Amino acid sequence: MTQKVKFFISILTVLITVFTLGIVKVSAQTYCTPGYGAVNCTAGMDISNLSLAGATVSINNSTGCSTNGYGDYTSLNSPDLIQGQTYSISISTSYALPQFSDVRIWIDYDNDGIFSNAEEIASTNGNGLALLGPTSFNFTVPVSASPGTHRLRARLVYAAGGTIDPCSTNVNFGEAEDYTVQVVSGSTNCSGQPVAGQIQGNAAIDVCFNSSVDLEVVGTTAAGNMTYQWQRQSPSGSGVWINLIGGTNFTLTVLGSSLNPNAAYRFIATCNTSSQSDTSNIVVATVNNTATECYCVPEGTNVSRYIDSFSTNGALQNVINNNSGFSNNGYGIFLQDTIKQYKNEPVNFHVGYAPATFGPGSYGIKIWADWNQDGVFDTTELVFQSTSFDAGLIGSFVIPNTALTGTTRIRLGISSMSLAGPPSPCEVNYAFGEYEDYSLSILNSPICTGTPNAGQLADTVKVCIGMPVHLETIGASPTSGFSGLTAQWQYRQPAGTGTWQNITNANSLSSVFDSMTNVLVDFRLIYACGTNADTSNIMTTAYLPPSECYCIPQATNANRFINEFSTFQGVQNISNPNSGFSTNGYEFFSSDTITQKKGHTVLFTAYINGGTSGLKIWADYNQDGQFDGQDELIYQSSTHSVVHSSNFTIPIQALEGSTRLRIGSSWSSSVGPPSPCETNYSQGEYEDYVLTVLPCDLPVVNLGPDTSFCEGVTFILNNGNSDSAATSVWNVFSTADTLEVTGSGTYYVKVTDAYGCSNSDTVNVTMNPLPSADSISFQKTGTNTFSFSAINAQNANEYIWDFGDGAGSSDSTPTHSYSFNGEFLVQLIIKNDCGADTLSVLLKNTVAIDDIALGKNPILVYPNPGSNKVFIENKSNNEIEKYAVYNILGQKIMDNLRPDSKLNSIDVQQYSAGIYNLKVYFKNNQHVNLKFEIIR
Repeated sequence: MTQKVKFFISILTVLITVFTLGIVKVSAQTYCTPGYGAVNCTAGMDISNLSLAGATVSINNSTGCSTNGYGDYTSLNSPDLIQGQTYSISISTSYALPQFSDVRIWIDYDNDGIFSNAEEIASTNGNGLALLGPTSFNFTVPVSASPGTHRLRARLVYAAGGTIDPCSTNVNFGEAEDYTVQVVSGSTNCSGQPVAGQIQGNAAIDVCFNSSVDLEVVGTTAAGNMTYQWQRQSPSGSGVWINLIGGTNFTLTVLGSSLNPNAAYRFIATCNTSSQSDTSNIVVATVNNTATECYCVPEGTNVSRYIDSFSTNGALQNVINNNSGFSNNGYGIFLQDTIKQYKNEPVNFHVGYAPATFGPGSYGIKIWADWNQDGVFDTTELVFQSTSFDAGLIGSFVIPNTALTGTTRIRLGISSMSLAGPPSPCEVNYAFGEYEDYSLSILNSPICTGTPNAGQLADTVKVCIGMPVHLETIGASPTSGFSGLTAQWQYRQPAGTGTWQNITNANSLSSVFDSMTNVLVDFRLIYACGTNADTSNIMTTAYLPPSECYCIPQATNANRFINEFSTFQGVQNISNPNSGFSTNGYEFFSSDTITQKKGHTVLFTAYINGGTSGLKIWADYNQDGQFDGQDELIYQSSTHSVVHSSNFTIPIQALEGSTRLRIGSSWSSSVGPPSPCETNYSQGEYEDYVLTVLPCDLPVVNLGPDTSFCEGVTFILNNGNSDSAATSVWNVFSTADTLEVTGSGTYYVKVTDAYGCSNSDTVNVTMNPLPSADSISFQKTGTNTFSFSAINAQNANEYIWDFGDGAGSSDSTPTHSYSFNGEFLVQLIIKNDCGADTLSVLLKNTVAIDDIALGKNPILVYPNPGSNKVFIENKSNNEIEKYAVYNILGQKIMDNLRPDSKLNSIDVQQYSAGIYNLKVYFKNNQHVNLKFEIIR
């Protein structure tokens, strides 16, 4: 609570100051008049206070809503502002949601009749005003500002962001106010002895710990080259006076939390020209520890919006206050009505209990309790907050063990604008509800003795999967009023086995187990007085079918309902015209079934009776008896309408079979009701229908049987689907309809059609390799006898040897004896079902002459057979000297004495079809014999 204490200065002092500084009043300008809509500030969106302290003159103007939203206060005293000095201006609103009230303030320093952007001195920049108390802004008077009278304009606009225009007339909500200020020259330097002035108010003031007091000095010398400084001495009467950082303005805010237990304050004015100073009077601020003097005083202004009934039950002493009506200034102090209760025990309350109700309309409510008895309702002392509007609210709160014993205060506040109640416990000029205070006497519980009785649990409890389980014992004693009692609920899962575990925060005779899975659970209660404990019997869960687990909404407005719901393009559709208002605003039309396949779309039309509404539709796709998660909110409108026509698509992940579809309307929200489970709901109606989900029409996928192919052959897999709109995903990161296979493996493809339905197939493919070997190895094992083998032969199942003398073999490691000496081109062809590989080696059966190892394919003849031209390629390390071609009769038909050493060609077009011998001579006097075929 802010207190301001004011001293009055003589008119003579003001006149002397004004005369000394030579203030000249400038000629008046014609200023624009800002405008608002018809509501302007009549709904509380006004400027409730504007304060600005000058050197000797201040503004502290508390007002209501001005006519047409514009207040001209230029006739009030003008604060004197010195060029180059910094000042603080504060502003507040009586609107219940100040965070949506944006403000901008200007001073027309150049007196041109226009409030320019350069003349802005304060702005919320779209962040709104503070939730509690005024919002303050610091500004510095430009040295260039001309001395004399200037106009100040403050403008509040609802939710305007940072773009408030000083003159616009096209905004709906808010208020503007004009004032005048005097700019005093700072160029006329001070001289001689300055005057510090007087701190307004009493010499001793009390400040509540969580509140503040503004000290303001007036009568100070206002001139250039002056220095102003607030000083503090803590505690008062001892210690050193210290300069307060930032304390250079004519006002100072003293926080109660900074006083321990008190502090003294004074103001120093120094003329730097003469180096002389003056000190003001001293004010001592002391912490006020009397809670009853520190509670804020709220204010309600609407006599038709009030709390008419408040009562409690279950406490040691209860209150009943029916038909209380509208209290003076919208704040009822009923401290003679005292609730008494032990710590750790609940207080049950009824607000607006029948037949009494709130004043006309429905409300949200908050309740605060001053547990630490410091005279402030802290944010941590909010003990109840509603979540919906209602004409009568029932609830409870528990007195914490940390609460101080003794008598304290609770406060109720209601709001017709917010379902969670008023923004704070201290609203003033509040047009949306009322406040009431009651006494609460908190007692320590007596110590328990002996062994308590844990009571009896039901043998089974029927529960819904995913929903919380209410745990309660019957016949436990003592049930309340004793300290030292401890209750602990335990569970084991699955039922009948496992280890008992404590349930977190389940420490009262009535507790909750958060959420059930699909595994049965056992519960029990351990109830103890110190070390003496009793254990209840065991209760086991039994699961309800999902059809019995759906929440049952309730609507109360028979003039707002869904009057028709129809669907189209489903396998089976519904048409439910003229359904009217259902009993309690909810009906399950179990005979109306919508049937559709996964991935396919259902079109719908819903007609609303009683005016436009928003609409939501939910579908329990996982069939768990709940409409949970964003995936089960399948439609949400964006505008109010009498007719809603749209569609929803059955997701692929939806479970097949019958489930529930729910629609709900809301005339107050363009997106439909807050949830599928509202009760006491006055904004619309709910309807349920059966939704049957059919399986997908699976797309065709066929990769064929397991298969194999030969190395070097291009092998293509096809997904077997002819739908051009379908997409494929292979397990080898391909999305094509076909896949070129290059190796053995298991290949998988998933085909998804345009509806999102998928099917897949798998095939095993084996690649059979070609035969291969590195070279031919031979070893002389006797006179003219050699053993042969293929080095590193792989994948071969057939061997064809040609020893170069007309003999051959089909063994993999043959032995051969030559009947004469000479050079022999040994060739090996290795085969399997996929192809062949040819190797050759030049063997000399001559004493002291080395064998020539030509390796794998040393001389290549291709194409073989050929018809037009045959190429001879030398892949050995020996250089060709010449080659000759012989027909099958041994006749030489062609030779070449100057061949290219690596690649040569023979034109064979003039030769007849048949087998020909090619004899290649190397420059080291060695040669090889090869065969090739000509075809026609």
